[in-house]
Amino acid sequence: MSRRTRAGHVKSALYEITKKLVAEGTYSTHLAVMELRRNHDKAIKADADDVRDVGLKVLAGRVRANRSGDPLQSDLLRQAGLKEFEELVILDNGKRTRKTFNTLDMTVADFNTQAPIRNAEKNTVSSAQRLRQIMEEMRAAGYQWTIREYLER
Repeated sequence: MSRRTRAGHVKSALYEITKKLVAEGTYSTHLAVMELRRNHDKAIKADADDVRDVGLKVLAGRVRANRSGDPLQSDLLRQAGLKEFEELVILDNGKRTRKTFNTLDMTVADFNTQAPIRNAEKNTVSSAQRLRQIMEEMRAAGYQWTIREYLER
């Protein structure tokens, strides 16, 4: 049994719209969505649940990727060069898995669960690199604090 394509009607319509707009030299995401809404209402209605799910997943990812949703913590995070939520590869019963942490509440013990970095993973984002740097500083100093406690001292 093959997997169903999520939002297949909308994707097909967007593909045709994109081809047309690119050929005209006028492509933008905004224009493609405007044309989809104007001319492909049936596709949108047919895929409404999928479109809603995909949109909500995108928004959830953006929330996690932002530096902070809490204005009281944003200065602290900006100064430290961190994001509030960071996804790390950890070892869980010997198996590599991804887990999202609230960086301000992490301790060295949490950080020590991180899996060894593979060569392909060395090109990490700057926030993750900064997280490693801070954790190494805390580990070297023997601190068992959260990052929040370390940064506020």
